[in-house]
Amino acid sequence: FSDFASHLFQSRAYTDNGDHKPIAFTEIASNLINSRHYQSGDDDDDDNEYHPPKQSGDDDDDDDNNNEFIGFSSSIGAAIGQMAHEIPTVFSFFLPDYQPSGGSGVSKAGGSLVSPEAQVISGPTIVGSLNGFYSLIKYGLGSCFGGLGGGNSISNRGGNNNNCRIGMNLQQNAGHLTFLPSSRTPTEVVDELATLLTAGRLSADSRLAVSQIFSQADNPYSAYLSVQQAIVSSPEFHSTNRVRLSGERRPDPSNNPTPPSDSNPYKALVYVLLSGGMDSYNLIVPHTCSETNPSGQTVLEQYYEQRTSIAIIGEDERSRIIDASSSGQPCSEFVVHEDLPTVESLYKAGDLAFFANMGVLNAPVTKDNYYSVTETQLFAHNTMQLEAQRIDPYSSDGTTGVLGRMVDVLLAKGYAAKPITVDSASLATVGVPGNGTDPLFVSSRGAFEFNPGQKERGEFDIGPFITELNEATETMHSGLFGETWSSRLQLALRDNEELVDVLSASIELTQPFDGGSYSSELKTVASLIVAHERRGTDRDIFFVDLGGWDHHNVIFYIPD
Repeated sequence: FSDFASHLFQSRAYTDNGDHKPIAFTEIASNLINSRHYQSGDDDDDDNEYHPPKQSGDDDDDDDNNNEFIGFSSSIGAAIGQMAHEIPTVFSFFLPDYQPSGGSGVSKAGGSLVSPEAQVISGPTIVGSLNGFYSLIKYGLGSCFGGLGGGNSISNRGGNNNNCRIGMNLQQNAGHLTFLPSSRTPTEVVDELATLLTAGRLSADSRLAVSQIFSQADNPYSAYLSVQQAIVSSPEFHSTNRVRLSGERRPDPSNNPTPPSDSNPYKALVYVLLSGGMDSYNLIVPHTCSETNPSGQTVLEQYYEQRTSIAIIGEDERSRIIDASSSGQPCSEFVVHEDLPTVESLYKAGDLAFFANMGVLNAPVTKDNYYSVTETQLFAHNTMQLEAQRIDPYSSDGTTGVLGRMVDVLLAKGYAAKPITVDSASLATVGVPGNGTDPLFVSSRGAFEFNPGQKERGEFDIGPFITELNEATETMHSGLFGETWSSRLQLALRDNEELVDVLSASIELTQPFDGGSYSSELKTVASLIVAHERRGTDRDIFFVDLGGWDHHNVIFYIPD
C-alpha cells in the first residue's frame, strides 16, 4: 500500500495536466502495479470503445482541479491498514513472525512459515482497500463511494455521492486512470490487463472467467472497468504467487460453528494492551511501609534511593493514596500517579487490582545471570509487548497468542466463542495453526458496505466473478500466500455483511463515549457485547490495543 502512495507523490503521478501522465497501480505484492505500465495509454484516443464517454463541457485545457499535488483522505491509513511515512511504531509496519489464524494458506501449512504482511489483511482493510481501488477505477482519485482521494477531489463535495458517475467528472478529481488497451477483443484485453496488474500470473481459467464480463455488461466501457475491478480482487494481484484453482467451491466460512447454548450465560473478556514502554515505578509508588530488607531499608527508602531525581516526592503528586493493608505487601499504603484518577477510583471501588512484579521471567535472576537464564529478550518494549500477547515464554505453542488458545479451548468444550480484535491484527488472537478460528476484525470507525456504488447505483455486479476468482486452490501446486488472501477475502466479506447488519441496527448503550480514539475502540467493544445474541455467541474474547504509552522524556507524566 505504501508503494501506491510513493508513486502518487512522485512527479509522474501528479494530476493529469498537459504533459503530466496519469496515476496507476504499482506492481509489488502489497497490491498495486507500477504506474509506468499505464503511462503508455493514449489519453486522446476518443475512438477507442473503452474510452470513457465524452461529457459536455469536458476540456483538458479547462481542468477545474488544477492542483499538481495529490491529496489523500486523512483516514486512508485506517481504511487500508497502512500509509506511506506513517509507520505505526518504531518497530516497522509488521510483526516479523506473524502467522495468521484459520485453516487455510500460511496458517494451514504451519511450521515456521510466516506472513508479516497478512497482519494488515483484515476484514475492514480488505473492504476499505477494495472499495478504494474500485472507486479509483470507476470515478478517478476522489472520495466517491469509499474512494481514497482527499480534499482536492470535487466529485462528491458536500459529503454525498450525488455527483459520482462512472466515467464522469474524471478531470475534476485529483487524478484518474487513462490507460486504454491496444487490443479490441475481450480475450486480448484481459490478457493485456493481466500482464499489467498481475505480471502475467493470472491463470488461464481466471482469464476465461473474467472475459465473460464482456458478454454480460451493458457496454464495452462498463465491461472494461468491471474486468479491472475483478482482477484487482484476485489472489494473483495481492500476492506474487501463481494460483491454481482446484475446480471445487471454497467452503463457506462459518463465524460460529457451534450455536450458543441456552444453558451458557453470556460472558466477555476484554484484553486491553497499553502498548509502549511505560515507567511503572511512577504509576504506583510506595507510601507507608514498615517491613525492611536485610539492609534495614523499607521499600519507600529503597524507592527514594534508587529513583533519585525521578522519584515522585511532591506532596501534591502523592495525594492519591490507596489502602493495601490486606494485600500482604511490605507497604500498607501506595500512591497512584496523579494523572490517573479513574484508576484510583476503580481500585477503591473494588473493580481494579494491581499485580506487581509481573512479566515474562521464567526463573529468578540477578543482573549477573539474567542473560543466560531467561528465555525472552528483556529491556525492549517490543518484545515485552509480544510476550504479553503470547504468554508462552518457552514457545511451546509456536506463534500463538493467549486469547487465540483460550478460544480454541472454549470451542473444544462446546461454547460459541469468538476472538475479536479492534482496528489491527494481533498476535494475541492467533490460535493453533491449522485449527484456530479466524478472529473477527472490526474497525472502530464502524462497518462500511462493500462496493457501495454497485448497490446504490445498480452498477454491474462483479460479486460472482470475485467469488469464482477466489475459489478453492490446489494443495500442492498453488501459492500459500494467494490462498491466504482468498480465504481471508471470503471471510472478510461475510463478516462485513453481518457487521453492517448488526451495527446499523439500533444499539442502546448505557454509558457515554466521548468520541476520542480510545473511546471509539471501547464503544465498538460495548456495541458488539450488546449485540451478542444477534451475532450468535456466548463467549467473546476482545483484544484492544491502546497506544501512546511510551514515556521517554516525560517520565513524570502519564501520556494523554
